[in-house]
Amino acid sequence: KPITLPIAELKPALAGLGKVINPRSTLPVLHHVKIERTSDGWIALTGTDLDRFVTMRLEHPAEGPPMAVLVPYDQLTQITKNCGKNERIHIEPGIIKFALADSLGEQKVKHISTDEFPVTPRIKADAIALPPELRRSIHEAMECASVDATRYVLNGTFIDTSNPKANYIVGTDGKHLYSANSFTLPLKNSVIIPNHKFLGWKEFNADGEWQMKVDDKAVQLSSRRWRFISKQIEGNYPNWRQTIPNPNEAKTHITLDPAKLETLIKLIQRMPCHDPDKFQTI
Repeated sequence: KPITLPIAELKPALAGLGKVINPRSTLPVLHHVKIERTSDGWIALTGTDLDRFVTMRLEHPAEGPPMAVLVPYDQLTQITKNCGKNERIHIEPGIIKFALADSLGEQKVKHISTDEFPVTPRIKADAIALPPELRRSIHEAMECASVDATRYVLNGTFIDTSNPKANYIVGTDGKHLYSANSFTLPLKNSVIIPNHKFLGWKEFNADGEWQMKVDDKAVQLSSRRWRFISKQIEGNYPNWRQTIPNPNEAKTHITLDPAKLETLIKLIQRMPCHDPDKFQTI
C-alpha cells in the first residue's frame, strides 16, 4: 500500500526540510528525503546534513503496514510544484504517482536503500517546555550570536545554568552582547544551542509550544509536528559576565528615567560625532 502525501502538507514540509538538506553535499543519500510510515500509521518526512536532522509529521495517520523509502528532494519538489494544493501524490518503492489529467502519472525513482540514510539521534531525556518568553529570548540572543566560523563556540545561544535559581540566555559576537535571566530550567549542565535558519522559520514558530530535550551530545527542539535535532556546540563559552561592570565597584552612578530613555537614544544618534563602531550594546 503506497504512502499518500497531501500536497497541502507536503509543500511546507519540503520548505522546512530544504533548510537542512545541502544540495552541494558529496554524499548522494543526503540529497534525499526519508519518508516513513510507522506501525501506528503516522507518516513522517526527514531531511539531514549529518549534523542536523529535521522531521515533520503529517497531520493524520493513514492505513498501511510500516514502510520507509528514500526520494530525491529535487524530484519530489518538482512534482509537488506541478500539483494542485488539493491533490495528493503516492509513494511506492521506486515510483512516485501523481494526478495527470483524469488518470495517474508516474515517475521512477532511483533506488537507494534506507539503510544508507543516517540514523536520527534519539535523545533519552525528559522534554522541557519552553514558554513564549523564553523562546523569544532565544531568538533575540541568536540575533547577537556570531557567524564567524573561527569562533564557532559563539555561533549559538548559550543557556547558562551556573546559577540554578536564575538561568541566563546569552548571545554575543564579541561586539554585542545579549543576556536575559529570570528563567529556571531543569538542566544539570549549561547548553549551547547552535544557531540555524530553521529555528527562525515562521512555520516552525507558528506550530505551537516548543519543547527541548538535551543530552551530552545533542539538543532537540520540537513543536507540535516539527522536530529539529542538532549536535551541540562543543567548547567552553567565554565568561560573558566579565563584560558587564560590577555595580558595587562603581564610584559614580547615573540613573536614567525609563520614560525618557528613547528620546535620549534618538538624540545620541543625531549627534554628528556619533560613531556606531564605538558603541557596544549590552
